[in-house]
Formats: sequence, structure tokens, C-alpha cells
Amino acid sequence: MGNLLTCCVSHVSNSVHRLLSSEDLSQVSTGLRGILRGEPINLIFGICFNRSRSWTVRENNLHYIDDDENRPNAYENAIKIIGRTVNDINPDYQSIYCFGFGDATTHHLDVFRFSNEPCNGVEEAVKQYRHAAKTARPTERVSYGPIIRKATCIASEDRDKHHVLVIIASEPVTRSFDIKRGQLSPDEENTYRAIKDARNFRLSIVLVGVGETNANMKNGLGISRCCKYNNFKFVDYTQIMRDSPLGRRETDFCVAVTENLPSQIRKRASFSILIPAEVPSSVDYPPLLTSSPNATQPCLPDADTSLV
Repeated sequence: MGNLLTCCVSHVSNSVHRLLSSEDLSQVSTGLRGILRGEPINLIFGICFNRSRSWTVRENNLHYIDDDENRPNAYENAIKIIGRTVNDINPDYQSIYCFGFGDATTHHLDVFRFSNEPCNGVEEAVKQYRHAAKTARPTERVSYGPIIRKATCIASEDRDKHHVLVIIASEPVTRSFDIKRGQLSPDEENTYRAIKDARNFRLSIVLVGVGETNANMKNGLGISRCCKYNNFKFVDYTQIMRDSPLGRRETDFCVAVTENLPSQIRKRASFSILIPAEVPSSVDYPPLLTSSPNATQPCLPDADTSLV
């Protein structure tokens, strides 16, 4: 076992440079294929449908589907870029799990499937997303806990693959005005616990921020604390698409999403032999107080060492 792991570590290390120096999406796929040595990645998308603060008119809705102009929104574009790259690793494995949350049926408590079965390839995933975007009714409160726990359940049932959960969202986890500095809101608590519990499985979590509220997302989620977990990464889609050279935007975005996978795959290569007693369930939520009009911007919670 020791020689096998040593060989695996060496092979992964030799492939990291190739991944990080990729010039296009096909090179990203090639780098990941070398790291995984033919093992497929099980891709899981979690799309947040909660109401963005910028939704004042239809076109400001980040989920707005423009059928006339055929212009993909940020969610579609992220799904296409990541989906094509990951599926290209192993053409024989094209399944993509797609879930939504933060709508009027699931709120902050549950997730819904885009279809009864995993989508067969990225084109079907985009098609199912477009249908969901046209029909989902947004709500105000959001937690990433339920989608992380759903992905954890999938990872617990299939321990022979490495799973990647990509959460695409435009707003932070809900934090109401009455939460004191140094305390977590119920939704933050559930999200942090879910990330911590997911470390016991072959599961990487990437949070992709879209829209213009990513500073609020970082502050509200306490992103610096979440990044202490080596299975979690935040990627600012909007900033990359704005600041990267035109010809490198998709590649830079995909590298940012996947660059931590080599170390995570290496560290969790032996996790399939670990069998936790059970997959943690969600927590109970008290009602959320409505924000006071005079409330100040919530502060970043102090570090909670019990979650590290």
C-alpha cells in the first residue's frame, strides 16, 4: 500500500505543472486525466436560485434566459466550461448530477433534482438548467448546507470515484441583523458543519461566485474561515471574466476551479476504505428575523476553533 501511494504521489506531482500552465481547456482536461490516470470524476452541480439583491428588472435577474439573443448567462457559461472540461477527462463517463436549491419549494432546507436521472453530458445539463431557471421561483434565505450534504451522500455511496461539487451562487449564506459578532447564523452553522463533515469523503467543494456581490459573499460566508478546510475553494467567476485576457478567460476560470484537485485527490486517495457510521443529517432551523432597515452590514464572524 505504501509503495502504491508513493507512486501515486509522484505521478500527481508530475502532472500539477501541466495543469496549472494550461493554455486552453483541452490542456486542463489532459492535466487532470494524467492526475486521475483514467479514473472519472463524478461532477455535481448545485445551482442557487435565491433572489439576488440586483433583481430590480427582469434583465437584472442573473438566471434570466435570453432565448431571442441566444446569449448564455453566467450560470450557463460556468456549467458549460466546467462540464466540458471534466467530461473530456473520460469520454466514457458523461454523467452529471444537477440540483437546485434556494427556490420557493426548497428554501434553505432542501434541494431539488433537475431530472430523475443524472444528466447525460454537459448539453443536457445546460438544457435542464435552462428549464429550471424559467420555472423556479426565488426566495430570500439560503444555506449551502443541504446541497453539500446531498453531495456527501452521493460520495458516501460511490467511494471508488473522486466527486466534485460545484456550487454556483450570487449571494452569501443568510446572516440576519440580530446575529452578534463572533456568532454564526443558523444557515452559516449548517454550511460550516456540512463542509467539515464532507472532509471524511472523496469530495471536493468549489463555490463559484457570479454577479457583482462577491465581496458580500466573501464577507457573509466568512470565506477565509471556510478556506481553512482543504476540501473547499472559492472562485470569483465575475472577476476572472472581467480581468483575464479575452482569449484566456475560460481557461483561467477552469484552472482556478480545478487547481486544488491534485492535492485533494492525493490526500483522499485512501478515503474509500474509511466507512463513517453515517452521513451527517441536516440541522433544525429557527425562523429568520427580518433585517432592520437601520441594521449595519454584518461583520465577518470571529474564528470558531470548534469547526477547524
